[in-house]
Amino acid sequence: MSEWGTLRVTLDAAELAGAQAFSHGTLESGRYVRLIVEDDGSGMDEATIARIFEPFFTTKDIGQGTGLGLSLVYAIITDTGGAIDVKSAPGQGSTFTIYLRHSDVTLAAAEAAAAAPARGHGEHVLLVDDEAPVLAVTAEVLSRLGYEPVSFHDSRTALAAFEAAPERFDVVITDQVMSGLTGTALARVVRRHRRDVPIVLLSGYSGAILTQDALDAGVSELLTKPLQSQEIATRIGERASCRDGICGSTIPGLAYINMLNILAFSTHAFTLAQSRKTAMAGQPGACPAPRTTNVTQSSWLATGP
Repeated sequence: MSEWGTLRVTLDAAELAGAQAFSHGTLESGRYVRLIVEDDGSGMDEATIARIFEPFFTTKDIGQGTGLGLSLVYAIITDTGGAIDVKSAPGQGSTFTIYLRHSDVTLAAAEAAAAAPARGHGEHVLLVDDEAPVLAVTAEVLSRLGYEPVSFHDSRTALAAFEAAPERFDVVITDQVMSGLTGTALARVVRRHRRDVPIVLLSGYSGAILTQDALDAGVSELLTKPLQSQEIATRIGERASCRDGICGSTIPGLAYINMLNILAFSTHAFTLAQSRKTAMAGQPGACPAPRTTNVTQSSWLATGP
């Protein structure tokens, strides 16, 4: 859209009498929840529509977009058995219609009455994300959870602030894919200054390569976006509680590697996400034992305070 325009969002129910193919996915007959998002912006041609859900594809200028937003939406929708229909033309705006399976299942009473998320006690959090809206929302959530976020949309500026006062921060939370320094590249330098500071890496994607990168980088926690405030409150609370000691990472396999590191008295450093390797892994401490983090795919604010 241009600087001004209209964005219309509609939510209703849809009944499919038979199998139906959409621009991005095919659905069987049944009941669905239909979310329609339409604008009166500049629209897209067929070539662009065919690629909009590809990871890292973007029509924005270099440094203004990562090309991961729509690919993440596509992954979430299709993983839950849904589909997306896109209609657009140059100069005629765009309409995205999302179909999600309808469910009559109600939440269990215990789940509905979930415990309040763990709260902070004024710990300073170095927060880094080059997407301004995401940065603002994340900072707001952290503030409401009792933390003191210090936000940066530029990773190099964030690093300069950390290097100027490394003892100021109790936790570092950084996105992975950013212009300038990536999250793992930032963590590499942070770890050189502070062995004990917990580092939480956020990414829209996870997999063996990124897990190894984060592992080599000395990242304490790898979380997959989108997140629930309950989940990150728990994880940050655990990390912040280790502020006075060196805590182990919860990334799978790190406990074994940490043992080897201790025996070898080695110190790790870590590199750019695209070029990988080297980082210092924390030694096992009094924090919870290493485990796999499994973040449910729901809105960051879905269970917000």
